[in-house]
Amino acid sequence: MKKQSLRNDLSFFISLLALISALVIRLPKTLKINSSWQNYCRASTLSYPYEAVNFLESQPQKGNLFNRYEWGGFLIWQLPDYKVFVDGRMPAWSVPPDVNQGGNVSPYTIYLETLQTQPGWQKTLNDYNINWILISPGTFMDLKLESDPESFGWQEVYRDKKAVIYQKIE
Repeated sequence: MKKQSLRNDLSFFISLLALISALVIRLPKTLKINSSWQNYCRASTLSYPYEAVNFLESQPQKGNLFNRYEWGGFLIWQLPDYKVFVDGRMPAWSVPPDVNQGGNVSPYTIYLETLQTQPGWQKTLNDYNINWILISPGTFMDLKLESDPESFGWQEVYRDKKAVIYQKIE
């Protein structure tokens, strides 16, 4: 009986210690992250493009935005005046029913082929009337555009460690 009581006391003590540790170590960090959406964006493992969004918000011309798949929902929330190309609510594997009869390819495939600058990528941007590109630095598209964006009809207007923005030259 005494052993059982000692085990219960020890279990209680360990549980209490774990709870106190969690409160002391994690709670301040959680409060800081949740105190503002800027802190949340900066602390996210996905690393949302907060500063790039601020830049786009300040632009008088809004429009259609080619964006990273993972940022789509965030951009819809933060930039309601822009129409995003793709967002994470679409299953990456979705394929239209007629794809096996030589019809359309999945929207995600179109996104990937465009981001990877596969043949036809510029046509896709034109077909969807894209006038802004918001992608991560170092992607295939960024590497293609970075050295001479004007030759493709674009100009770089913003760059930081998380994001690069190109605007279509009118």
